Amino acid sequence: MLGHVGSESASIWVKASYSSVPAIIVGQKDDLTDGVTHEGSRVLPEKDFMESITIEGLEAATRYFYAVALDGKVLTARPYPSFTTAPPNGNSGRLRIAFSSCLGGVAPGAAWGQMEATAKADLVLLLGDNHYADTTAREGQTPAYFTQRSLPAFRSLSAHTPIYSIWDDHDYGPNDSDATADAKEVSLETFKQFWPNPAYGETDNPGIYYKFSRGDVEFFMLDVRYHRSPDKMLDDGTKTMLGERQLTWLKENLKASTAKIKIIASGSEWQRHSHPDSWSSYPREREAFFGFLREENITGILLISGDRHFTGGYQIGGEFIEVTAGPLGAKNFPTKNLPEMFFNQGEGKLYAVFDIDTSVEPPRVNVEVHRAGDGIVHQQALPW
Repeated sequence: MLGHVGSESASIWVKASYSSVPAIIVGQKDDLTDGVTHEGSRVLPEKDFMESITIEGLEAATRYFYAVALDGKVLTARPYPSFTTAPPNGNSGRLRIAFSSCLGGVAPGAAWGQMEATAKADLVLLLGDNHYADTTAREGQTPAYFTQRSLPAFRSLSAHTPIYSIWDDHDYGPNDSDATADAKEVSLETFKQFWPNPAYGETDNPGIYYKFSRGDVEFFMLDVRYHRSPDKMLDDGTKTMLGERQLTWLKENLKASTAKIKIIASGSEWQRHSHPDSWSSYPREREAFFGFLREENITGILLISGDRHFTGGYQIGGEFIEVTAGPLGAKNFPTKNLPEMFFNQGEGKLYAVFDIDTSVEPPRVNVEVHRAGDGIVHQQALPW
């Protein structure tokens, strides 16, 4: 599975079935006669024979072919898969971003297959509930991950399209879980083994949050579980979704960002009329954050989320755009139109796509809603 692919590096997750030394052979020729071998560490049974290997020293905006080897033997069949590195950070251009959530027990192969065939996505964001193990225990989570990863349609898509992930409650721990979850550090270590994201929290603050750039678009992927106060806690001024350190990190990096588009991803919905297990239970922190965006005149913000088992668009307070996407595999829970909604799709297996062009002024952003079996069921421009 491809993970983070930057302008000079790429990370690839490998799962073997026995103790061995994995390697990735990378080259620009489709037969890999120019291939360079990048060896990982021996995979061991206590880590389920998994390894993420990062390849450095690549050229920006360049297509590379690759193959996986174990103990020096190439096991990838021809034709070899390929990926394209990101353009240099800050470069303007077109970018297509697919995103969804709520994979259920197993997201149907039709959804993955259609995403690969028609979305033409440069990358995929999975916004939580990537499985429904509902436990922090490793022995409960790993079978759920392996079931999802074994789907041929997902394996085909993820062989050439970078996959980025954050978690929500069901793949973090029990339903509606928060910072009080027992053994949450075990869940964190398991997550880190399965997702080759560019970073996981900070040295002095554990979690799964991170940022990355793709051309002139910057992504801020949030952790809304590890430091989260209980939803039902009275707000005495300390109740928090993100925790003080993560919130400071987010603000500092948004202020420093020069990207034209800034996508902020949360497992929980931002909009003001959502259910209790969302930002609706943290209005003080949410409204203060929105105030920060106004005061600092930070523009180009797109909020994205999952969890709700329907796909919808909101303009929060007539100001901030949010798109929530899913479910990719779980049961639908459609809703009537909510006060801040401007589109609402509640039937079928759903994902959304942002089609962004930062080479024009102002930047152009279109949103598409895709449904497995039906293709695009809604699309519209989001005026700057």
